[in-house]
Amino acid sequence: MSDFPNRLDNELTALNEAAQRAARTALSLNHSQAESLRMIAAFTERLVNDTGPPLRARH
Repeated sequence: MSDFPNRLDNELTALNEAAQRAARTALSLNHSQAESLRMIAAFTERLVNDTGPPLRARH
């Protein structure tokens, strides 16, 4: 049995945590830097949420 679902879960969790840290860091940046970082964090969070459980459930 492949360990892919567990590895993917770990990677998605790490990616989501990094996005959350980036969003918190954005508070100390100038407006344009902060907006860019918030957009990346929001996209990453959506990606993790949309890809997470349904993909793991298929394996």
